[in-house]
Amino acid sequence: MGDAVLVTMTNPQPGREAEYQSWYATTHLSDMIQVPSVESAKLHTATNARKPWKWRHCALYDLAGDPAAAMAQVFEFGKAGKMTPSTDGDPASRLLAIATPLAPRRGARSADPDNHVFVVLTNPTAGQEAEYNRWYDDQHIDDVLAIPGFVGVQRFRLSPPPGAPAPHWNYVAFYEIDRDKVDEAFAGLEAARGTERMVMSTA
Repeated sequence: MGDAVLVTMTNPQPGREAEYQSWYATTHLSDMIQVPSVESAKLHTATNARKPWKWRHCALYDLAGDPAAAMAQVFEFGKAGKMTPSTDGDPASRLLAIATPLAPRRGARSADPDNHVFVVLTNPTAGQEAEYNRWYDDQHIDDVLAIPGFVGVQRFRLSPPPGAPAPHWNYVAFYEIDRDKVDEAFAGLEAARGTERMVMSTA
């Protein structure tokens, strides 16, 4: 991934899923890639492997350089009419955040662009942020990666883009799941939860 990632979680307007997804995949991603500070763009759509989900779509944009400067460039392109807007999305439900990596990706092999991504948004318990990060980095990631099907993970700290409200969550983890083992991975996750194979924390 780039120096930071623009994370956009969105839903379509009721009954306009096909139009919204078509606009995103065929128009908006191409528009965003025109911005010099946007290195890559990819749209993920929620599957039925893990329900319920709060958002139907997750777009990830790798940003080069300073995130604030990169976003300023994105906004400039929009103001200049270089991006085609859509009325098919639901702006009231949108989450927009800048994700800054906390550490390099961890996993058994390099990322596969065709694999699934499990997006986990979290906050630490008040006053326990240091313990939360210690547990997550030193315990939880290893526990999850030990489950067959989970092949990689990277954690990020979230912050708002310039002029946008702060996201409710402070952290996000992107877990990569082998595209052929999605059901197996979630079954293993549920089986491990609350056992010695997945040590939880009050933090």
